[in-house]
Amino acid sequence: MRSPLLFFDKDPLLKELIECRIKIEQGIIASIRQKGSHTSFCKLANSEIRVNKLNELCRKV
Repeated sequence: MRSPLLFFDKDPLLKELIECRIKIEQGIIASIRQKGSHTSFCKLANSEIRVNKLNELCRKV
């Protein structure tokens, strides 16, 4: 993905891209919480971290 270039070039679609990625990650988190296995619960923290970082990035756009 070329998202660093989008950020540095201040692409007008960057915020939409970030919001889309946030929705995808939130869907993954919801799915894990509803019917996740032990292995997927281990990945839950990684998804939550990604959402937090994406939210921070979205605020900077």
